Amino acid sequence: MVVAVGLAFGMGIPAGFVLRPRLAGLSDDAFGAILGIGIPVIAVALYCLFTGAFPRPRPERWTAPGQEEAMARIAAEQQAYASDTQATAACEHLRPVEAAMRAAGVRTQLLATSGTGRAVWALCQIHERKLRQAV
Repeated sequence: MVVAVGLAFGMGIPAGFVLRPRLAGLSDDAFGAILGIGIPVIAVALYCLFTGAFPRPRPERWTAPGQEEAMARIAAEQQAYASDTQATAACEHLRPVEAAMRAAGVRTQLLATSGTGRAVWALCQIHERKLRQAV
């Protein structure tokens, strides 16, 4: 960034000396404000140019064979879970807890399926001591 600022000053100050006589109708305050804004703009533009921060066209998205079908299947499972308030997806020992949470209106969402089963997200906090007493 220091290099970009240095180059901006190196370009802005000489440009001011060249442009000032040509813009005699512009007040000194207005000209100073233009340069005061122009130098940081030039510095940021140079910094972006040096670091490659300018937007570039995105490469075409690559998907693995079968990935789109798997994503569509997961989306269909998530939609079915969301529409059936009686459905459960947690492990066998947690299904009663999940069913009670869904019946109580706790917002839940089927996240995805994995090698160990399905993952369920719920917008709540569980009081562990009371849960252990109830089970």
